[in-house]
Amino acid sequence: MLLAVRQLEATSPARHDREGAGRRVLTQAQHRLTSAEVEQITAEYHAGEALRSIAVRWGINRETARLALKRAGAATRKHGEIEPSALKEARQLQDEGWSLNRLGAKFGIDPKTMKKRLSGEPKMGADTHTTHAGRRD
Repeated sequence: MLLAVRQLEATSPARHDREGAGRRVLTQAQHRLTSAEVEQITAEYHAGEALRSIAVRWGINRETARLALKRAGAATRKHGEIEPSALKEARQLQDEGWSLNRLGAKFGIDPKTMKKRLSGEPKMGADTHTTHAGRRD
C-alpha cells in the first residue's frame, strides 16, 4: 500500500503550498455521475442489488451511490432489508447449499441478518410485544 502511495506521489504534478514551496500533493480524481449512470444505478438497486456492491462495481463511495438515489427520487430500503424477489432467490441458493456468509456477501447484508430474514424472524423494532399469556397486544 505504501509503495502505491509513493508511486502516486511520484507521478502526481507538483503543487505549491501556501509558502510557495513546490511539493507533490495527492488529489482524488472526481467523477460526476451522469444522468444515464444514475438511472443505471437506480435500476440495479431496484432489482435488489445491495448498495455496497453497486458502489464497489461503479468505483464510487457507498454514500455517493445513496445520495445519487436520493437525488433521483428513488425509494431506498432500510439497512439490512432485502427485496422479496431477492429473498426468494436467497432461499433457493440456500437450498442449493450456499452458506449464510456467501449469501450475505452476495446480497450485501450481514450473515446473521440473512439468517433472520430467511427464517422469517421479525425485524428489530417491529411490534413483537406480547402479553403475559403469549397473545399480542
